[in-house]
Amino acid sequence: MTTISHLLIDSNSVLSSVKREIQGLEALEYQMARNLEYMQQRRAESIYAQTLRGRIWLWIGKIFALYCAFRVINVSRPSNSTLFLTVLFTFYSLS
Repeated sequence: MTTISHLLIDSNSVLSSVKREIQGLEALEYQMARNLEYMQQRRAESIYAQTLRGRIWLWIGKIFALYCAFRVINVSRPSNSTLFLTVLFTFYSLS
């Protein structure tokens, strides 16, 4: 025979279990929504990178990176900066 107190204890444990499961599902929904937004952003960036404007920006970024590297080398070793720039441009012209 089950008593009313046993039924209340069982219903409370079931209720808390359901609440925990709902919280877990809500956390999963939030994480999946964030992942979906990230994937959509990456897809848009990938599509943009295939356009002429995207390729131009890519080359501008590469040139700026070379400029920054040249500036860092120029500050640290003024005598070797010209040699570094020559080697770097030779490397990029071969690839």
